[in-house]
Amino acid sequence: MKILITNDDGIHSDGLMILADAVREAGHDVWICAPDTERSAHSHSISLKDPVKFHEIEHQVYTCSGTPVDCVFYGLKGALPMVPDLVLSGINRGYNVGTDIIYSGTVGAARESAFHKIPSIAISAEGFEPPFPFEQAASFLISHLEDFLKLWTPDNVININVPLKPDGRWGAATPQQRDYDDKIQPFQVRDKEIFYLLSGGNSITERLVIDPGSDMDLLRRNIISVTPLYIHPAMDTVQYEAFKRLQENN
Repeated sequence: MKILITNDDGIHSDGLMILADAVREAGHDVWICAPDTERSAHSHSISLKDPVKFHEIEHQVYTCSGTPVDCVFYGLKGALPMVPDLVLSGINRGYNVGTDIIYSGTVGAARESAFHKIPSIAISAEGFEPPFPFEQAASFLISHLEDFLKLWTPDNVININVPLKPDGRWGAATPQQRDYDDKIQPFQVRDKEIFYLLSGGNSITERLVIDPGSDMDLLRRNIISVTPLYIHPAMDTVQYEAFKRLQENN
């Protein structure tokens, strides 16, 4: 297969290169297009007003000045001299589970591929500091790639998360709702405007009630989680009926 690999950690990410090497060793034609710097938490952001630059830094390896989604969106529109059979996004540093999925540039890039009816898989690994289980994640993906692609539909993107010490098992998982405790730090430069920087905090896990069968439930038990994500906007059906009744009463 002709496979395009992207990410949101940037072109210099070890996870990106380890995944590319594993895919190449499996006999596939590998193309890489990744942001020129880290673009974490860019979700499904697309550059609409600013020009986007693609630069081939070596054979079939490109950087993009835009977002992770730009790599796929502009790439499929002609910025890359190929159309892939499959798009892989990752291997991301840190999980993309539950509510994180909304913010994730890794998942966003894979979702954009699905919008173009091209199979896509996002894959992430535990941790923010080495060692990361990148080799285990890449091995798992390659060994299950054929089976997963048989189940892919244009309405979904496959989201995989790999714990630090996977025990050899994997399971289908639902997304776990997460709460956050992020903090911002204000600072002022020479009596100018006040700026704000995200300075600390993260998802709150110690007080979180883990849903059985969720991605976090599996990962806490060292089981790789695999979640087919619906790519279209989901509707709250209960609230929809409430609005319908309100409309009819008016």
